[in-house]
Amino acid sequence: MKTIADLGTLADDRIRRGELLAALHAYGAIVQLQPANLDARMRIGDVLLAMGEAQRAAVVWTSLAKFAANGGYPLRALAALKLLTALEPQLVNL
Repeated sequence: MKTIADLGTLADDRIRRGELLAALHAYGAIVQLQPANLDARMRIGDVLLAMGEAQRAAVVWTSLAKFAANGGYPLRALAALKLLTALEPQLVNL
């Protein structure tokens, strides 16, 4: 990997191949390198949801909403809250 963008491309490719755990690891590495990378944080939630981990996805998106709101990204915070609202019926059944 030469850049973080290359790591993001790798993660996206892993999703297309159905290699969700590998994608999750790649996005996690991006967040470790760039904690303020909101796209990678959002994708972690997406991957967790695709893996059937609704509760974990909710935790990620809740954290993202707080991080985005406090960081001055209200639209990102709103997007995360919208995802949480859509996810709510799945969380009730856990």
